Amino acid sequence: MPRSCDEESTNRDLESHRVIDGREFLTTSKCKAMRETTARIRHFGVSAETVHFHGERGTGKSCAAELLHSYSSRAKEPYRYLNLAGLDDSLASAELCGHVRGAFTDAKKDRPGLLAAAGRGSLLLDEIGKSSLTLQRKLLDIMERMAFRPVGADRDVRLNARLMFAASEPLEALVKSNVMLPDFLSRLGLFRIMIPPLRDRREDIPQLLQVLLRRRAAVSGIPADRVPNPTDELLHGLISYDWPENIRELESLAGRLLVDACGSATVGLELLIGDLAKFRGGDATSPRQSRKPSPQELRRSIAAVDGNKSEAARRHGIGRTSAWRILRGDVADATDSGESEASH
Repeated sequence: MPRSCDEESTNRDLESHRVIDGREFLTTSKCKAMRETTARIRHFGVSAETVHFHGERGTGKSCAAELLHSYSSRAKEPYRYLNLAGLDDSLASAELCGHVRGAFTDAKKDRPGLLAAAGRGSLLLDEIGKSSLTLQRKLLDIMERMAFRPVGADRDVRLNARLMFAASEPLEALVKSNVMLPDFLSRLGLFRIMIPPLRDRREDIPQLLQVLLRRRAAVSGIPADRVPNPTDELLHGLISYDWPENIRELESLAGRLLVDACGSATVGLELLIGDLAKFRGGDATSPRQSRKPSPQELRRSIAAVDGNKSEAARRHGIGRTSAWRILRGDVADATDSGESEASH
């Protein structure tokens, strides 16, 4: 083995930076498809079967797995997570099975893997579609024998944990492409849970954004009573957007809005100047739309840039004269004659 897995920056457990809570994210949904998914999670939670979560990137598959764990009889036992993407076979094996002292040059003591660390709890293996055929065969053997062998050991260890898997690509297509074993897919396909993409649950976006803003604020030490409220225009734009990266993208946006709000009581669409086209349903690469900001939008932009009216005008693609007229409420006279000033 070329290196100790202790030297690798691997995600043995859940990502510590994740802000959103799985239970709040899933169980309070207004979307029928998401409510059906949650009911399926609850139903499968009471069994001991292997579960496969499927959904696009960023939809919250790991949150769903945590929720299923919380519904199971194993809820008081450990929950562990490993993302298999980018791990070679030797490292993935060591992460899962652990090793004994002397198994390789840097193995100075026994190190239990995640299969042992999960105990009688649950282990989610994410991005299973990116695993090698060799690792799939190893996992098949572990599931069939309900036992595993640490690297360098001379005897097996019994598997007590419940295995769960997650994938963002259609596994049937991987079998047809010969990058997934048919036998392995058959072990994953019996108990499958689909996680809807965010574009199919648009009615949840206002609530999710509020949740993410509150949690981001808590991480940043911002008091709850100073968390800004989204404007109706912002919510309309976000609901109209298709969210290719799903919840993960919304979470990143919430962090950006919180920073750009600069203590304002509200957050509006004007804070997303560079992305206005896509949040208004247009092509993100198309020229900036010529809609003039309202006086309220312009004032919030000015506050966001510490009172710099010229910078606020530039962000809206208007000139200083136009901004002055808008602030006076004379929107009709805010012509393009001052647009060139925005570039100075």
